[in-house]
Amino acid sequence: MSRPVVLDVDTGIDDALAIALAALSPELRLEAVTAVAGNVDVEKAARNSGGVLHLLGRDDVPVYVGARKPLVGKLKTAEWVHGEDGIAGLGLSGGRVVGEAAANAIARIARETGGVTLITTGPLTNLALALSLEPELVDYVEAHYMMGGAYGLSPYGFGNATATAEFNVWQDPEAAEIVFSSGLNTYAIGLDVTMDPAAGLTLEEAEALGEAGCPACRLASHVSRFYIERVGDPLMRLHDPMAVAAALRSELFTFEEHPVEVALCGKARGTTLVERRPWVKKPGVKIAVSVKGGEFKAFFSSRLAGRGD
Repeated sequence: MSRPVVLDVDTGIDDALAIALAALSPELRLEAVTAVAGNVDVEKAARNSGGVLHLLGRDDVPVYVGARKPLVGKLKTAEWVHGEDGIAGLGLSGGRVVGEAAANAIARIARETGGVTLITTGPLTNLALALSLEPELVDYVEAHYMMGGAYGLSPYGFGNATATAEFNVWQDPEAAEIVFSSGLNTYAIGLDVTMDPAAGLTLEEAEALGEAGCPACRLASHVSRFYIERVGDPLMRLHDPMAVAAALRSELFTFEEHPVEVALCGKARGTTLVERRPWVKKPGVKIAVSVKGGEFKAFFSSRLAGRGD
């Protein structure tokens, strides 16, 4: 039986692949995609999200436009990574963008389903706003899988926006702090696992996937080549699809539970601070500390290609 899911994105190239993985996974009933400002402004994020869904024949999934800026401070986008349109120059359009605000939609769908799974792959602004709108939201959310944070629990758990801060949390640290302290059943998929080289696509692997010919496969091949050539990274880092994969195949990951706070000022702003002292008793976040990289890539590729896994 499929689980109701809301996917919150700032679409970007790896968000596009997260949408594809969620939309093509029958275990998930994709109730909505909600857009937030992050990699690009929220209008681009919504347009790109609708375009990916249209490409995949999923115009049945509505897209809701969310927060246009972080709770505090200015938006700092990343077109230098994702392209001016945010999606590797593909210029996708279409889909069904509707008028209800994203935070309202998240709260409403959670109430209506009574047990929604939230997957967030951008800054946590929409979710923080939804928590303020619906005080009982925690009771309506079965699990929250987030791509975000750098926790220092693996050799890869250092920052990318700053020396210590990961981009999504750094973009809106106040929102992240609200979410971490909310009591949500959160599974954090951070740079500790998404930067593991075993979990990244090589250009050859991406091109082989593209040769499968399906729309999602060609999308993955195109954005992977774009990223590798633009950034100079030898691997396409599958940050956001990994959060969707965690919701689908948690056995691919090892998790540790720790309390987490977010630094809100100074040079450390946006850093996820992990409490590891065993005598400190606080509610925790389940943090991914390792991933079976080869198995994850095989699952990702087979699901986009429409093969069994």
